[in-house]
Amino acid sequence: MFDRLRLRRAQRGDRRALDAILRDLLPQVRRTLYRMASSESELDDLCQEALVQIASSLPSFRGESELSSWAHRVSIRSAWKFLRARNNVILIFPTEANEVGPDGPERMEARAALGQLQRQLLKLPAAQRVVFVLRDVQGMTAVETADVLEIPVGTVHTRLRSARSKLAETWRPEASVRDARASSLSTRGGEF
Repeated sequence: MFDRLRLRRAQRGDRRALDAILRDLLPQVRRTLYRMASSESELDDLCQEALVQIASSLPSFRGESELSSWAHRVSIRSAWKFLRARNNVILIFPTEANEVGPDGPERMEARAALGQLQRQLLKLPAAQRVVFVLRDVQGMTAVETADVLEIPVGTVHTRLRSARSKLAETWRPEASVRDARASSLSTRGGEF
C-alpha cells in the first residue's frame, strides 16, 4: 500500500515524504481511535498524539510488518498512554443514532442496551476496560493486545477474564435487549 521509496525517504528525514505518509495514514488512525474518544475534540487530540508518535518512531520501523499494521499498534499504544495520563474513559459504542440498528423501536432498544453496557464498562478498572475493548470489540488476538499495551499475554488473559466476569455479574439485560445488542455488534464485526 505504501511506497517503499517514500518510506525510506521519510525515515531519512525527508519532510515531504513524511507528510505524505502521515496524510495517507490519517484516515486509518481516525478509524482506529474513534471508539476510544469521548468527543470529536478528544479524537483530534488522540490522532495528533498518534501521528506525532508515528512520525518520531518511523526511523526505527524495520518493515517486519506492513506499515499500516505497525501504525495501528502505535496509534492504540499512543492513545492508551494519552488517555491513561488524562485518566479518561474509553468509549467503544456508537454515539450517532444512525450507527445502531434499524429505525424505530429496535433502534431505541439497541441504544438503551448499548448505553447500559457502556455504563457497566465504565465501572471496570481502566486496565480491564482497555483489554476488553481491544480483544472483544476490536477483535485483536491476545498476542496483539499484549504487544500494543506492552504487557505479558498472561496479563491480557487475566484482565479479560476479570472484565468478563465483572460484566456477567452486573449486567443482565432482558432477552430482547440482548438480541438487539448482539445484532448491533455483529453488524460491526464485534462479539461479546
